Amino acid sequence: GAQPWMLEGGDIINDANCSNYQSTPRYFMDMTALFPECAVCALNLALVYHDASLTFKVDPETAAAYAEKAFAAYRHALSMEDTPAEAYSNYGYFLLEQENYDKALAHFEAFLERESDSTARSQIEKIVTRLRDITASDVLFKEAFDYIAMGNEEHGIERAEELIHEHPD
Repeated sequence: GAQPWMLEGGDIINDANCSNYQSTPRYFMDMTALFPECAVCALNLALVYHDASLTFKVDPETAAAYAEKAFAAYRHALSMEDTPAEAYSNYGYFLLEQENYDKALAHFEAFLERESDSTARSQIEKIVTRLRDITASDVLFKEAFDYIAMGNEEHGIERAEELIHEHPD
């Protein structure tokens, strides 16, 4: 079917970032309703809600409401066949802000599987490397804690020393 066009350089999104959050989501909701199978429309809506969740951080209730809407819009965009690679990286950033590192890592890796442009991949590759390092550190920390909690202090201390050795900072 017919697909709406997306402005080059994200002009609509840039305008939305500077606009009021009463009318902008309505525009993208309407586009999503008109083109229900359009991943770009759903992604644009997710980006507007994502940006609003950051803009309204001073009001945690409003920020959380926008974050919930962003989550739903990202999930909708990612469920479609024609989802652009950027949807995975944008959702990865959203998940990082939610401190959901494992899922962020998975979505950044999904972006890398789909994106061939080396410039676009460069920053995400750095993020993936750092997240893998954080994830490995978390596993070691949890193992050390669990061993100690179960009364096996010797193994717990070994894991803690391994963590300190791998990450002296």
